[in-house]
Amino acid sequence: PIAFAAPGRPGGVVIGSALLCQLEPNERSAVLAHENAHLRLHHHRYVHTVEMCAAAFPFLTPLARQVRFATER
Repeated sequence: PIAFAAPGRPGGVVIGSALLCQLEPNERSAVLAHENAHLRLHHHRYVHTVEMCAAAFPFLTPLARQVRFATER
């Protein structure tokens, strides 16, 4: 089962059929709201920025992990 936000123009949300089959309608709404929040709040920008910084400065790798975790929550 998979669900993710795909940034871009226009961007969108991908939800796998395996996940859709397992969820009740209210749970589907929650997953869609969660993934749409990632797009609306531009979480991908934070993750990409910190990952580029960690690639240049490896001591920032723990920070990159924390940012990825925080944006998912």
